[in-house]
Amino acid sequence: IFISSAYELIIDRKILLLKKSIKGGEQLNEEEITLEIDAKNQIIFPENLHFEINELGKVNWKLEADKIKLPLRIRHQKDGDLFHPMGMVGKKKIAKFFKDEKIPIFTQQKIWLLCDGNNQVLGVLPFRQDRRFAKSNESSKIIKVKL
Repeated sequence: IFISSAYELIIDRKILLLKKSIKGGEQLNEEEITLEIDAKNQIIFPENLHFEINELGKVNWKLEADKIKLPLRIRHQKDGDLFHPMGMVGKKKIAKFFKDEKIPIFTQQKIWLLCDGNNQVLGVLPFRQDRRFAKSNESSKIIKVKL
Protein backbone atom coordinates (compact mmCIF):
# COMPACT_ATOMS: atom_id res chain seq x y z
CA ILE A 1 0.00 0.00 0.00
CA PHE A 2 1.35 3.43 -0.91
CA ILE A 3 0.29 6.27 1.37
CA SER A 4 1.23 9.90 0.83
CA SER A 5 3.35 11.52 3.55
CA ALA A 6 0.40 13.83 4.22
CA TYR A 7 -1.40 10.90 5.85
CA GLU A 8 -0.57 8.52 8.66
CA LEU A 9 -1.80 4.97 8.90
CA ILE A 10 -3.26 3.98 12.27
CA ILE A 11 -4.13 0.41 13.16
CA ASP A 12 -6.20 -0.09 16.31
CA ARG A 13 -7.37 -3.60 17.09
CA LYS A 14 -9.36 -4.60 14.02
CA ILE A 15 -9.88 -1.08 12.68
CA LEU A 16 -7.70 0.48 10.01
CA LEU A 17 -7.84 4.26 9.82
CA LEU A 18 -6.24 6.75 7.53
CA LYS A 19 -5.81 10.12 9.23
CA LYS A 20 -4.50 13.37 7.79
CA SER A 21 -1.13 14.22 9.34
CA ILE A 22 -0.60 17.54 11.07
CA LYS A 23 2.59 19.17 9.83
CA GLY A 24 4.28 22.52 10.27
CA GLY A 25 4.32 22.93 14.02
CA GLU A 26 0.56 22.94 14.53
CA GLN A 27 0.83 20.24 17.19
CA LEU A 28 3.56 19.14 19.56
CA ASN A 29 4.62 15.56 18.94
CA GLU A 30 7.32 15.21 21.58
CA GLU A 31 6.98 12.43 24.12
CA GLU A 32 7.96 14.67 27.04
CA ILE A 33 8.05 18.45 27.44
CA THR A 34 9.68 20.34 30.32
CA LEU A 35 7.55 23.21 31.62
CA GLU A 36 8.48 26.57 33.12
CA ILE A 37 6.88 28.36 36.05
CA ASP A 38 6.40 32.13 35.87
CA ALA A 39 6.81 34.76 38.62
CA LYS A 40 3.19 34.22 39.75
CA ASN A 41 3.88 30.47 40.27
CA GLN A 42 1.75 29.57 37.26
CA ILE A 43 2.85 26.88 34.83
CA ILE A 44 3.64 28.13 31.34
CA PHE A 45 2.30 25.70 28.71
CA PRO A 46 3.58 25.81 25.11
CA GLU A 47 1.23 27.73 22.82
CA ASN A 48 1.02 24.93 20.28
CA LEU A 49 0.15 22.24 22.83
CA HIS A 50 -2.83 20.27 21.53
CA PHE A 51 -5.47 18.82 23.83
CA GLU A 52 -7.72 16.15 22.34
CA ILE A 53 -10.55 16.69 24.83
CA ASN A 54 -12.09 20.16 24.72
CA GLU A 55 -12.12 20.84 28.45
CA LEU A 56 -9.93 23.92 28.34
CA GLY A 57 -10.84 26.56 30.88
CA LYS A 58 -11.99 23.93 33.36
CA VAL A 59 -8.54 23.18 34.77
CA ASN A 60 -7.75 25.35 37.78
CA TRP A 61 -5.54 23.20 39.98
CA LYS A 62 -3.48 24.34 42.95
CA LEU A 63 -0.54 22.12 43.84
CA GLU A 64 1.50 22.19 47.04
CA ALA A 65 4.99 23.23 45.90
CA ASP A 66 6.77 21.63 48.89
CA LYS A 67 5.59 18.16 47.84
CA ILE A 68 6.74 18.52 44.22
CA LYS A 69 10.23 18.04 42.80
CA LEU A 70 11.00 20.36 39.90
CA PRO A 71 11.21 20.46 36.91
CA LEU A 72 7.62 19.81 35.93
CA ARG A 73 6.99 17.93 32.71
CA ILE A 74 4.09 16.79 30.63
CA ARG A 75 4.17 13.45 28.87
CA HIS A 76 1.90 10.76 27.54
CA GLN A 77 0.90 7.66 29.50
CA LYS A 78 3.36 4.83 30.12
CA ASP A 79 2.53 1.30 31.28
CA GLY A 80 2.02 1.12 35.04
CA ASP A 81 1.42 4.85 35.62
CA LEU A 82 -0.56 5.41 38.83
CA PHE A 83 -2.19 8.38 40.51
CA HIS A 84 -4.58 9.14 43.38
CA PRO A 85 -7.48 11.00 41.69
CA MET A 86 -9.31 13.77 43.53
CA GLY A 87 -12.78 12.63 44.51
CA MET A 88 -11.86 8.94 44.53
CA VAL A 89 -10.58 6.63 47.25
CA GLY A 90 -7.23 4.88 46.78
CA LYS A 91 -4.96 4.84 43.79
CA LYS A 92 -5.78 4.05 40.21
CA LYS A 93 -3.79 3.09 37.12
CA ILE A 94 -4.05 5.68 34.39
CA ALA A 95 -5.18 2.99 31.92
CA LYS A 96 -8.02 1.99 34.28
CA PHE A 97 -8.96 5.65 34.77
CA PHE A 98 -9.24 6.09 30.98
CA LYS A 99 -11.36 2.93 30.72
CA ASP A 100 -13.68 4.05 33.54
CA GLU A 101 -14.07 7.48 31.94
CA LYS A 102 -14.87 5.77 28.59
CA ILE A 103 -12.12 7.60 26.72
CA PRO A 104 -11.49 6.15 23.23
CA ILE A 105 -8.12 4.49 22.65
CA PHE A 106 -6.99 7.02 20.03
CA THR A 107 -7.82 9.86 22.40
CA GLN A 108 -5.97 8.17 25.29
CA GLN A 109 -2.76 8.28 23.27
CA LYS A 110 -3.02 12.07 22.97
CA ILE A 111 -3.82 12.92 26.59
CA TRP A 112 -1.05 14.62 28.57
CA LEU A 113 -0.01 13.76 32.13
CA LEU A 114 1.49 16.46 34.34
CA CYS A 115 4.50 14.95 36.16
CA ASP A 116 7.17 16.20 38.56
CA GLY A 117 10.93 15.63 38.54
CA ASN A 118 10.48 12.22 40.22
CA ASN A 119 8.12 11.21 37.38
CA GLN A 120 5.14 11.10 39.76
CA VAL A 121 1.83 11.86 38.03
CA LEU A 122 0.41 15.13 39.40
CA GLY A 123 -2.68 14.97 37.23
CA VAL A 124 -4.29 13.91 33.98
CA LEU A 125 -4.83 17.00 31.82
CA PRO A 126 -7.55 18.16 31.63
CA PHE A 127 -9.44 15.65 33.82
CA ARG A 128 -8.23 15.17 37.40
CA GLN A 129 -5.35 16.12 39.62
CA ASP A 130 -3.67 13.83 42.13
CA ARG A 131 -5.01 14.54 45.62
CA ARG A 132 -1.60 13.85 47.25
CA PHE A 133 -0.24 17.05 45.73
CA ALA A 134 -3.34 19.23 46.09
CA LYS A 135 -3.16 22.47 48.08
CA SER A 136 -4.01 22.01 51.74
CA ASN A 137 -4.83 24.54 54.46
CA GLU A 138 -1.24 24.42 55.70
CA SER A 139 0.25 25.12 52.24
CA SER A 140 2.52 28.13 52.22
CA LYS A 141 3.70 27.92 48.62
CA ILE A 142 1.47 26.77 45.77
CA ILE A 143 1.84 26.21 42.03
CA LYS A 144 -1.18 27.07 39.87
CA VAL A 145 -2.19 25.03 36.83
CA LYS A 146 -4.64 26.79 34.54
CA LEU A 147 -5.79 25.87 31.05
